[in-house]
Amino acid sequence: MLMSADDVRFTEKKVDESWKERVAQDSSPQADKPKAPEANPAKPSPQTSQKFIQFMTSIAIQVLIQLGDIENPMTQTKELNIDAARDLIDILIMLKEKTRGNLTAEEIKAFKAILADLQLKFVEASNQTAPKETGQS
Repeated sequence: MLMSADDVRFTEKKVDESWKERVAQDSSPQADKPKAPEANPAKPSPQTSQKFIQFMTSIAIQVLIQLGDIENPMTQTKELNIDAARDLIDILIMLKEKTRGNLTAEEIKAFKAILADLQLKFVEASNQTAPKETGQS
């Protein structure tokens, strides 16, 4: 089988060696000079903060629907789903943990208020649905 010059399998490879020069420059003594401090990370705008709080509130509303405090807009009835409510509260707790150190004071305050209210309502709903133990044996 004869190979032609246009055969794709035998194309000339070009290697970019310029990366070696950049590494050498970065490791030179000149690279040890202190650099100008970088700008602080951008703080969230008030609009971003409000949207985040609205997001938390929308999850909180879903919890209230699952706890039967708010009528389900799809079925037009109040329904109790303890497991779904627990999962949504756990999502809010996870979100709080994952965003720790990145929240504004307003967002922290909203998280505390929302979680405290939802956890209290969850305990109340759980106690109402738990089988009542009688003192008789």
